[in-house]
Amino acid sequence: MSRIVVVSELFYPDGTSTAHILTKIADHLYNEHEVLVLTGPKSYSSDNVKGVSLGEKPYPIKRISIGKYDKNKLLSRSLKIFVTSFKLGLLLWKNCQKKDEVIIVTNPAPIIIIASILKKILSFRLNIIVHDVFPENAIPAGIIKSKSNTLYKATRYIFTKAYKSADRIIVLGRDMKDLFEEKFKGSKQRQSIRIIENWADPVPKDLNTKPSLDAHIKILYAGNIGRCQGLEHFITIFEKAMNPNLQFIMRGGGAMVPEIEKIISQSSANIILGGSYSRDEQYEVLSNCDISLVTLSEGMYGLGVPSKSYNIMGAGKPILFIGDPSSEIALTIKERNIGYVFDHHDETGLVSWLSKLSSNDKIEFQYKGSNALKAALSDYSENVILSKYSRLFSDQ
Repeated sequence: MSRIVVVSELFYPDGTSTAHILTKIADHLYNEHEVLVLTGPKSYSSDNVKGVSLGEKPYPIKRISIGKYDKNKLLSRSLKIFVTSFKLGLLLWKNCQKKDEVIIVTNPAPIIIIASILKKILSFRLNIIVHDVFPENAIPAGIIKSKSNTLYKATRYIFTKAYKSADRIIVLGRDMKDLFEEKFKGSKQRQSIRIIENWADPVPKDLNTKPSLDAHIKILYAGNIGRCQGLEHFITIFEKAMNPNLQFIMRGGGAMVPEIEKIISQSSANIILGGSYSRDEQYEVLSNCDISLVTLSEGMYGLGVPSKSYNIMGAGKPILFIGDPSSEIALTIKERNIGYVFDHHDETGLVSWLSKLSSNDKIEFQYKGSNALKAALSDYSENVILSKYSRLFSDQ
């Protein structure tokens, strides 16, 4: 039976989404395989370990040390990415054996290139879990302005070649699978592309799935307030709706918080910006709304599947999705009847829909939320999704 080597900058006891997902996968695979974890320091941020049990794991965890870097400064953040990738690669070089099943994620991005090189030298099997796709995601994020950029073209070529070296590409949805099939078109080497979705965290027994008692319809955005979410655009639409029945609440942290704070300070709409919250608090946060917002900026088709969507489903709340109508979350919403989908370009339709909402719609919200909870429990539970990883690594 093959040994599983998990390589991730973030891992237990860090409480970020990537750390949580990789830790759960390692824990589950340990039931059937020998597991080794190669990772970074115990926490990316001291805030991320709140509410996390700090007990030891039954499998070995080897860590690299990383100095202090300022994540708000581009040069410092970029240096951290390269140092982290190099050190993780060195750790992989020292600890990996022939025929090991190596699992990496797509952050930090350079580890993809380093792992592809080491695979040729050490003859391990490489499995890449794709949470986001670099450098393509740099376009909608505004980091790179144009696909015609020479640096972008060169970087994309290098990363595509690295992806092609993998034995398996594990993607989060159908749109992401489409993107990789297009990326690998014409390749002589045949890659296995598997869809394994993210999952909803275990649902508390005392979870409140009833509509809010508040007279307002509460629309909640909970998660990373970053550059790929397009929240500033939604605020503009929310203001245009001019519906006194609505309240928009944002919870979380991220690079766009200062800009969002400035926008709210200049707005007369009923908008509240709350603070960050821990994973242990997420169902409490999600239960305090009528509908939860998920957004992806234009150009994000196939580049990421918001994991928050599954916990919204687990909270028994409908989803308001703004993004490409062919993306994984949009397809799921329509197939399961668990919310509402609006294209980026349908601003008129979204403004019209928001402007007409009233407390009478809470009945429909509850019905769609009930459908969402059923889907989360039957098809997107932790056990159901993790069992897909078991089958993947027993299928040798």
